[in-house]
Amino acid sequence: MNDEVISAHRERQQALIEESQTLIAKAQAEARDLTEEEQATVDGNTEEFDRLRADIERRERLHAQAQSLAKVHKRKAEAEPLGGGRDDDGDRPAPGLRAKAPAQPRPAGEAGRGGFTTFPEYVAAVRKAIHIPLAIKVGPYFTSFGHFARRIVDAGADGLVIFNRYIQPDINLETLDFFPNLALSESYESRLSMTWIAMLRGRVGAYLAATGGIHEVADLIKMLLVGADAAMLASAIYRHGPGHFTQLEQGLRDWLVEKDYTSVQQMKGSLSRENCTSPETFERVNYMRSLVAFSGRPI
Repeated sequence: MNDEVISAHRERQQALIEESQTLIAKAQAEARDLTEEEQATVDGNTEEFDRLRADIERRERLHAQAQSLAKVHKRKAEAEPLGGGRDDDGDRPAPGLRAKAPAQPRPAGEAGRGGFTTFPEYVAAVRKAIHIPLAIKVGPYFTSFGHFARRIVDAGADGLVIFNRYIQPDINLETLDFFPNLALSESYESRLSMTWIAMLRGRVGAYLAATGGIHEVADLIKMLLVGADAAMLASAIYRHGPGHFTQLEQGLRDWLVEKDYTSVQQMKGSLSRENCTSPETFERVNYMRSLVAFSGRPI
């Protein structure tokens, strides 16, 4: 490795750290209380006060997001291998680790493997042991998943893979015994991941990868629209073989041209909860609308 490459790598590390510091400084500057002038303006005007208070809360959320993102940038700067994100030979992607959430059933009251009682502790321990990017593959069975996802990122995760699809055993009624029964996913199962990626996009400082039920070009496009940085496939490849990757890529390219997009980046996240025109779609009110639309009668 020559001195020029090493120097360029160190400059990139410093640039990422400085960008993180700038994000935090900007958010801190905005996350302030009402100034005397603003207080005088809203005295006796409850509506204006509520508006400004809501704006301050928005700034505070921005500050928290900036701090979380800054941690990701700093870890990325420290972990990125020499050679601009690839191994020294320049042919293989930079190393990274994907870990699964240890959420398989265990006896009540029993701590997780290694003595970890909470999943963020597990993530923090892995983060401490490695110096490469860390992606955590999580299942959907956690209370208050949005808050849980932020805790995972704060504990050290650089990315979240949403959602792990656990293989459940079945029962043979003749032998009265359990046996493994692999059932491949279907496209409709992708909606759970799609919903949560839409909810998390812009709210956690981590890369988001979608998995579970991605089979057709439409499934892939939807994941990108809500904000996924990557999509992972397994069942589709079992069904169609490795050549299916080429079909998906070409289908995505054709759709981008048809819709006048110049890149994936341009369309990515445009239908996340933050950016869509009807965020109420993600609220419980959508449950009633779905039932009415299905039955054709008001409830």
